[in-house]
Parts: sequence; structure tokens; C-alpha cells
Amino acid sequence: MAASVLVDAGFIVALLGRRDAHHPWAAAQAGQHPPPWRTCEAALSEAFHLLGPSGLPALAALLRRGALTVAFDLDDHVEPVL
Repeated sequence: MAASVLVDAGFIVALLGRRDAHHPWAAAQAGQHPPPWRTCEAALSEAFHLLGPSGLPALAALLRRGALTVAFDLDDHVEPVL
């Protein structure tokens, strides 16, 4: 099992959106790779947008309990990124 897993907005939206076509896949991956999952601010912003207001409670719950954490700070890595 991986020590940490990096997730994008697609995974977050599919996991929380039970009607999403990829929800079964995301749920299976979540079972195989338990939290905490690492992400970035851009992925969170996209997930918030795609889920809309109805998805806010579930996404907020993942963040509050530490199941989803922001693991990248561009300020700390500007030169390698550039």
C-alpha cells in the first residue's frame, strides 16, 4: 500500500458524488487506499465548484477530520516548479 496518495478533483468529486459515473471506482480506491489523501488548493477549488453548495458539507467533513489534506505549497517550491 502507498504511504500517501495524491488525489485530484476528479477523485474527490467521484467519491462524494454518488450519482457520478465514476463513484464506484472512487469508492473502491478509497477502500484500498485509506485516508489521509493529499491534494492541492487548485484541486479543492475545482471540487468545490463541481460539487456545488450541496457538496460542501461532505467536502468540509473530509477536510475537518483530516481525511483530505493540502500537501503542496507553491511558495515552498517555486524554483523547482519553474
